[in-house]
Amino acid sequence: MAAEESIGKTKYIKNRKPVPWWNTDCERAIKESKQALNRYKKHKTSENLLIFKNMRARTRFIIKKK
Repeated sequence: MAAEESIGKTKYIKNRKPVPWWNTDCERAIKESKQALNRYKKHKTSENLLIFKNMRARTRFIIKKK
């Protein structure tokens, strides 16, 4: 209570202004990367780790390319 009065609260911005370079390729790459990470978390094998790392690198490449 006292902390809120003296410091204040921060607000989370849920919807950000869209950027023109963002497209479905970026969304798909992030979704596939998250799926690979979840698969690795459930079944920690070296193969799943390698798949996740490749997907993460591919996602970064796609986003940087845009």
